[in-house]
Amino acid sequence: MVEYVYQEALYKTLLKKGYNVIKEYNHHPVFDGQQLKSSIQMDMVVFRPEGNVIIECKSIADIGDREQMQTFGYMCGTQFPYAIIANFGTYPKAQVERYHFENNTIHAF
Repeated sequence: MVEYVYQEALYKTLLKKGYNVIKEYNHHPVFDGQQLKSSIQMDMVVFRPEGNVIIECKSIADIGDREQMQTFGYMCGTQFPYAIIANFGTYPKAQVERYHFENNTIHAF
């Protein structure tokens, strides 16, 4: 199934549960004190008082370095403290990786 279908289903589920979530969220990083015109587009961001969560949806055989580096780049560029990679291509159960960004270091948990 196409990744976008899973993304849409997850988005609707999060909204139904009352989360403040934006799909295909564009973030303009700040460089040298100024907001850039260029933007980072993430599949989804859940806004929470304790820290925003980036959610990247995939439908591939396995999460690899490419998907991790993409997500880590988003975390560094946004300074959002949490990220989830949800891979729906691993039937029968989704592969999920969770990360926390603190003190310029990313930790899996």
